[in-house]
Amino acid sequence: MRILFLTSISFATVYLVASISTAGDYNGDGYDDLAIGVPGETINNKMSAGLVHVVFGSANGLSTSNDQLYHEDSGTRNKAEAFDFYGYAIASGDFDNDGFDDLAVGAPEWRNAKGRVNVIYGSLSGPLRTDMQFINQSKSGYSGNAEPNDQFGAALVVGDFDGDNYDDLAVGVLPQLPGAPSPPPKTFWCD
Repeated sequence: MRILFLTSISFATVYLVASISTAGDYNGDGYDDLAIGVPGETINNKMSAGLVHVVFGSANGLSTSNDQLYHEDSGTRNKAEAFDFYGYAIASGDFDNDGFDDLAVGAPEWRNAKGRVNVIYGSLSGPLRTDMQFINQSKSGYSGNAEPNDQFGAALVVGDFDGDNYDDLAVGVLPQLPGAPSPPPKTFWCD
């Protein structure tokens, strides 16, 4: 067993790392890649907008020579907003069954903590900034309505929940703060 120590992250940002994805092969080269969510990262002067750092695997292990950063100002057709916490939860799976793992990224504090998930599809060059999908509770085809403090995307889990040989994404919605009327936690299944 090899243990990876993230020594290149400065002490000031270590506490901002919230999630490390299960390995996915985003570029289909046969080596597992690593995605690291850093939801507390400031992007273009927007505090805690968040980002995801992808480090690609190779025959010699993980290599930072071609690593990539993904955030909402990096061609994701959206703009980073302060306190979105993009990267709070991340998960990997081949959602379109094309042989490349895809990356799901939660931003649970987006738009008054309504939350959303960004799915970035894998390709020969890794996750594509031009091929992605945004999911929130207000989108057609998903049950429920986006409400403040739902925190849609605070938890992500991948599995083949319906047995169709495609990876599916389960998205968690957190209950409200203690003392407030709280519905039970919900899980949404994105097929």
